[in-house]
Amino acid sequence: MAAPHQTMPWPVPTPGAPLHALTIPEPLASATLDCGRDVDSRPWHAAPHHTAQARRLLNQPLLIHAGSRFERHWNDWVYRHGGQRYWPTTVTPSAVIGVVTLAAVDEYSESPWYEPGRIALTLRHPMRFDVPIPVRGQQGLWVPDVLVQERVRRQMQFQLSRAS
Repeated sequence: MAAPHQTMPWPVPTPGAPLHALTIPEPLASATLDCGRDVDSRPWHAAPHHTAQARRLLNQPLLIHAGSRFERHWNDWVYRHGGQRYWPTTVTPSAVIGVVTLAAVDEYSESPWYEPGRIALTLRHPMRFDVPIPVRGQQGLWVPDVLVQERVRRQMQFQLSRAS
């Protein structure tokens, strides 16, 4: 089901640099890592501080956190654009499941994954973690606690060393 692991264009972040996360409902979180979902659309026009925060994170790693709920209404859309179906039993809710690079923050995108009228977060270089890291998510961009960040760094380092 998962795409092959890809080599990242950036090294494992240094311990002093906080990693930010974005909570995405399933099956969209898994489609981001497995099916080429390259844009996450956010209703941030009414919350410009979220957009400004995202722009400060450009070209940095962004953790993908699978939300606690599986939203079945997205499944047909994921299948239509990504060719894959997910089920509640095939995903890991409430966990950091991978990492991407935040490549752009725009008012519009040509991606078929873009939802018109929203802010487009362009995501590149997906890497699904071999072992999901359970943690409660938050809205907007957020920083996981130190223990979660350390587990993420170790997992990234291991998977990147294995890929090279």
